[in-house]
Amino acid sequence: MSRFKKIKGDEGESIASDFLISIGHEILKRNYRFLYCEIDIISIKEEVLYFSEVKFWKEFESFDPRFTFNFAKQTRMRKAASGFLSENLSLQNHFVSFCLVSINEKRDVNIILIYFEIVIQILSTSTEFLNCLRVLKEESLKSLQGSNYEEHHDFRESGRI
Repeated sequence: MSRFKKIKGDEGESIASDFLISIGHEILKRNYRFLYCEIDIISIKEEVLYFSEVKFWKEFESFDPRFTFNFAKQTRMRKAASGFLSENLSLQNHFVSFCLVSINEKRDVNIILIYFEIVIQILSTSTEFLNCLRVLKEESLKSLQGSNYEEHHDFRESGRI
């Protein structure tokens, strides 16, 4: 990774962390690594653990950051989340959410909930652990968070996640 990309990435992660703190999150870890996998920010709010990927782009008009959150990236994040939870057993009964936090050059922050899972139990290996996660459908997420949930929502205005 070039020095410029590293500096830009660190800046984006700092902006995202500050924003998450401002809406009530406690940051547990930044740049968590497990094997070859990384999660930019791990935070907690109430009974939900948020595993967040941060994208800091100059211009979003011609590019949707969700395209960078492909299957391979999601798989690596799930493995890293599994590693984190296996190291932090006290968090095993929390809901788990994977997020994409996008930031533009004006420092506007947008959080996209990719999917929401419930941790059923934690087992010793990543494969077993991932097999024990149940993905909830959109209707289940809406029932948990009420009708205010939107998949792609600008949280600067509402101050909630």
